[in-house]
Amino acid sequence: LAAARLERYQVALREHLVGPPPTTLEPLHLEPLKILAARETGRDISLRLEAGGPSLLVAAVTFDAGWTATTSDGTDLPLWPTAIGQIAVAVPAGADAVVLRYRDPWVAVGASLSVIGLLAVALVWRRNRPRPNA
Repeated sequence: LAAARLERYQVALREHLVGPPPTTLEPLHLEPLKILAARETGRDISLRLEAGGPSLLVAAVTFDAGWTATTSDGTDLPLWPTAIGQIAVAVPAGADAVVLRYRDPWVAVGASLSVIGLLAVALVWRRNRPRPNA
């Protein structure tokens, strides 16, 4: 951010998307978005908001492919990385809530490999344990 401010880039007033812009948003017709409440849990960020028209919500969270965004009625919202690596969400007119949710796809892979490893150790231990004399 310091480098952006040195170049007189007004970080608080504008943001740039990386990649193709949302087709649902026209940059000259975006409406201000008012956030009424925010709640963060371990993997979710819930926002109550007022969107009078199509808006762009920028969350100060590092963009990653594991993030999703939905409205209160379950509609999936498009996400884009911003120029400084944060999440931009295309919010439709009339939306009253947005939930940002993070799911790491590697957690399931790691858990599966851990179970396989434990089973392998148990199998080796069972085969190599001393047998009682009969």
